[in-house]
Amino acid sequence: MKKYIGIVAVFIMFSFLTLGCPTPGSEPEAHFVAVGEGGQIWWSPDGSAGSWRDVSPVEELNPLYCIAYGDEQFAVAGTSINNYVWKSTNGKSWNFISLAESIAAYGMCYGNDRFVGVGLNQIIWSIDPGSEIWNIVSPGHYVLYLVSYGNGRFVTVGDSGLAWWSPDGSTGSWTDSSPGGNSLLAVAYKP
Repeated sequence: MKKYIGIVAVFIMFSFLTLGCPTPGSEPEAHFVAVGEGGQIWWSPDGSAGSWRDVSPVEELNPLYCIAYGDEQFAVAGTSINNYVWKSTNGKSWNFISLAESIAAYGMCYGNDRFVGVGLNQIIWSIDPGSEIWNIVSPGHYVLYLVSYGNGRFVTVGDSGLAWWSPDGSTGSWTDSSPGGNSLLAVAYKP
């Protein structure tokens, strides 16, 4: 009988390791990250009650409004008198990237190998995902609410029916395609 107990234990351990079950103490690869008031950043493996952990890097008073994921990293921004964007590869430990001027970002997405954020009178964009260099484009006195990427272009929308598009999000690449009318608050792309 003792022989069989050992074989069953080995089989269970083999099944546990080969079927993709996490080993005890390991973090699951997929997870959720939420941002908000007071600069809080929260991490959860599945979004369920009791699973959220506060991973805020500092006690920040400025709200974080937007988060995007791409190239195996997160980028987070909001209103900042400290001129920064936060980045993380695991959603738990965060590094900040200083910007040349203060930002007020409300939406962000990833596409074409870069992050693009939009907000109050600004479009911010990264040179490339691995770079610590971000640029700020000030297209005018507009509030841009969200940005989406699809079909090889970024599209952002905002106040008074504003809509702009760009192939790469860079300075000088944005084209006004505004339909006019009431403010446009969100945009999405369906492939």
